Amino acid sequence: MTREDWNGKDSESIMKLRGERFSLKGQVESVDIDWFRKVWDVDRFCGLLADSGFHRLAVEPLENGVIQVSGDVAG
Repeated sequence: MTREDWNGKDSESIMKLRGERFSLKGQVESVDIDWFRKVWDVDRFCGLLADSGFHRLAVEPLENGVIQVSGDVAG
């Protein structure tokens, strides 16, 4: 990763990645990639899941600080 930008208005993280690509002829080329990651708070994410047809949503804080959200799609 060469850089990371945070857009608070859109709750979006943009990471600038650099890698190398090898052609079939053995030539090396540097490649820059933008990786976009959307971030939601727990309530908004649960709302998106419910709007998408998920139900019986469960929110579980894990020991490592990650919050796990799960839900069912079957009746």
